Amino acid sequence: MENKNKKAKPAELQPDDKNKAQTITLPDGQVIKIKGVMNIKPDHLEINKEDGPIPLSPSTTDQVIMIQPADAGDNSEIQLREENVQEILTAVPNWMIRWGNTLFCALILLLLAIAWMVRYPQIVSTNVQLVNEFPAQYLDSDYFLKYEHLLVATGTDVRHNSPLMVKETDAVYSDMFLLKSITDTLKLNSRTFEFPFSELSVLSLGEVQDEFARFEDSYRLYQNNKNEMAASKTDSYAGNTVIPDDRVHYFRKLIEDYQQMKMAIEAWDEKNVVRAALEGKVEIVHQPMSYLKIKPPQRARYIARMQIPLVNSGKVALNQKVQVRLDNYPEMEFGILEGTIHKIKRTNSDSEIAYVAEAQLPARLITSYKKEIDFEENLSGSGDIIVKNTRLIEQFLTSFRH
Repeated sequence: MENKNKKAKPAELQPDDKNKAQTITLPDGQVIKIKGVMNIKPDHLEINKEDGPIPLSPSTTDQVIMIQPADAGDNSEIQLREENVQEILTAVPNWMIRWGNTLFCALILLLLAIAWMVRYPQIVSTNVQLVNEFPAQYLDSDYFLKYEHLLVATGTDVRHNSPLMVKETDAVYSDMFLLKSITDTLKLNSRTFEFPFSELSVLSLGEVQDEFARFEDSYRLYQNNKNEMAASKTDSYAGNTVIPDDRVHYFRKLIEDYQQMKMAIEAWDEKNVVRAALEGKVEIVHQPMSYLKIKPPQRARYIARMQIPLVNSGKVALNQKVQVRLDNYPEMEFGILEGTIHKIKRTNSDSEIAYVAEAQLPARLITSYKKEIDFEENLSGSGDIIVKNTRLIEQFLTSFRH
């Protein structure tokens, strides 16, 4: 009991010659030989044993870093630690070490959240040509040589099917236009037929004159028979002889001659008249070569016409979004145009082009950079059809699965 209650004495450092090995005597009488010497105060040193650290007594100025018992051999080293080493071992780790695992997990969760929110669209790339719903009409210098009468001037607003040029013929083209306007608007009736001859003066119709004359004779006979039948009904009530009813015969002859005249007018017009293919404004240029152009109205719609290759063509469908990049307007400076597919047509050729699709563009060609593009004929570029707007994580998992 007394040995247990007795306080252990600190180890004492024995001052030998500095050039010799130093020794330490432990409380139990064991002598420990010093293995190395350092310039550290001995009160900052301790011996690490199985029973716990043993402080060294400041009985000498010789410093030690490592000691070894005299009878222990090379495998029983006892280490003495200096103050800086002790501070490192006892210091609390910084926040990076304490929270490193938590930050790493939070970073992984953040990356997963970004991969879920970011879209990674699947696309089909195509060639694109920008066209107007009503392409501009051009008449080159050859038309000015063939057609002697120019009926419009620069700045004239024309409607669809309005006459632009007429050849020199035996007929007076104004008379032909008048007669054609009547036949185009006249509606046939299965019971009666009325033609406005009273509105016509003497017409010069050239090669159509014979058809018009036959129709005029048939119309006179039809009207005479009609009047006679009206008078015959009146006489029948008075008991007089009734004239036979030939109205069906005259009516059929009249309609036949009218159709022949109308076909002759259409043939003359197709051969001798150039008409506007669209509504718009006329522009005529005579230098260096003459040509006539009809520009479509501003309200006309613009269309991106795409040639879809055979590869991945089955993914393309109506109402899919299209991003158009024009060669004349660099994407980095002007941005892109966006449209929606509204028509898909399969091609009959054996080439690599499987479908031709049309995407509806805005009425004003304003890009994603809020810049307006002036429409020109034959604008071309490339287009990306967004066939599926997947998430980035879905694309990664799909690629990993395959």
